[in-house]
Amino acid sequence: MDGASRMQWEISARQADKELQKKKLAIISLAFNGEILLTSSCKPTVKLWRLGEDGLTASGSLSGISGAAAPSSLDCLKDKAAFCTQDGCILLYDLRNPDRPSQLDIASGQGSIIRFLPDGNRLVSGGVSGKLSIWDLRKQQLERELSANSAGMEVKNGDEERPSKFRRPSVVPQDSITALAPSGDGLMLACGRSSGRIGLLQLATLDWAGMDLQAHVGSAVRSLSFERSRFLFSGGDDRNICMLDASRWASRGTRPQVERFPAHRKSITCVQACPDNRNPAVVSTAWDRVVKVWDYRRQVVLQTFSEHAGAVTGVAFDPDGQIFVTVGADAMIHMYTPVHDLGPEGAENSAQPGAPEEDAQDLKAVKVKPG
Repeated sequence: MDGASRMQWEISARQADKELQKKKLAIISLAFNGEILLTSSCKPTVKLWRLGEDGLTASGSLSGISGAAAPSSLDCLKDKAAFCTQDGCILLYDLRNPDRPSQLDIASGQGSIIRFLPDGNRLVSGGVSGKLSIWDLRKQQLERELSANSAGMEVKNGDEERPSKFRRPSVVPQDSITALAPSGDGLMLACGRSSGRIGLLQLATLDWAGMDLQAHVGSAVRSLSFERSRFLFSGGDDRNICMLDASRWASRGTRPQVERFPAHRKSITCVQACPDNRNPAVVSTAWDRVVKVWDYRRQVVLQTFSEHAGAVTGVAFDPDGQIFVTVGADAMIHMYTPVHDLGPEGAENSAQPGAPEEDAQDLKAVKVKPG
């Protein structure tokens, strides 16, 4: 279906992490498999919340190894869960029996972002070292490591982007990996970097699809998400959402045109495309406390939610694309479910009541040529 987005959502449940609220701590990240929600904070544990008829209820936690640091990233795929700790290890769990985690040892700087690949047999990690690591979970060992230079950065040609004398130096290396996302068909992996560049890896051959693409100028890529294994979306510190045709990039090896449009008033924390192929929608969250639902084909804001009392730190869909969840610095969890199915005309005039006037208007994308 190539028409407009037809689905509308409403907040159907709110759940507070009272322990974090008492200590004024934020929920930093989340992962959702449709039945169990995982959330993390600056504490060395991951909490589990089970989805039921009455919404979300607390269902225990995944404890780390004694003395381990807090999670820096977490992910789940069906009954598998994993989180990477800030002191350099990856813990793997079976959610059916979460009391016996296994561990992958990683080198310093090798992992702060982790993602399962769709086959469930491999996991990818990356961090401040700029290296991308691919792990074989059946053998629980490193399968392949790709350096930053092989990721399409123009270092080999000697024409890398020169730092501006007016730009303050970044705290982390410019080629740090800051976001990862596999395509739903398991054929591609997008890799975002602190320099604002995005690389595309073909997972069948572990070859990069040409040179990296400069998507976000002067700011880090904070989030990546695929739709239909074709379009790739990114959000960055420049407050923009970028959209590009990743399947064409992978098949032709030439960098695609980037459509970039302003999305939030502050840095974007997360973008997630709806997994439901019938619904061309993307949800974005940011430090401006706002959750936005976009029709990405028309680049129009369909709905705006401002119920979080602090920065919204993440969003995740269930595998069917019928529910999504947001978390924030207010230690709140909001669950969104469909209201009804609108026709194309209804979607055209479905701005959220109370939304800022500019959010109900079409936002024209800035088309950026490759390179």
